[in-house]
Amino acid sequence: DAARVANTKPTLALLNYPGTYSDDLYGAITIADEGGRLVMRFSRSPNFVADLEHWHYDTFQIKWRPSVAYNFPRGFVTFSIDKDGKTDELKIDQPNNDFWFYELHPKRVR
Repeated sequence: DAARVANTKPTLALLNYPGTYSDDLYGAITIADEGGRLVMRFSRSPNFVADLEHWHYDTFQIKWRPSVAYNFPRGFVTFSIDKDGKTDELKIDQPNNDFWFYELHPKRVR
């Protein structure tokens, strides 16, 4: 893919990305380490479960699990890193016609 920057690594070790991020619209979004892989779960939409695969820098490609009934095109999650070197916010770029992920501004709460 031409937009991908090859041979990059995340800013932080993967063990520093898991946590709970919250948004008023969708509630808690949990990023967990499951067997060395990052997994994203939406508390208010239990079927929204996705594996996150490193794309470049602090951006991960969203790989929705089969339980998601929607046929979403390729999407991405980008983590913001604060001045102390910790993740503090998610940006979800998931094109589709039903759910407005671009309206979400989940901030890290734990």
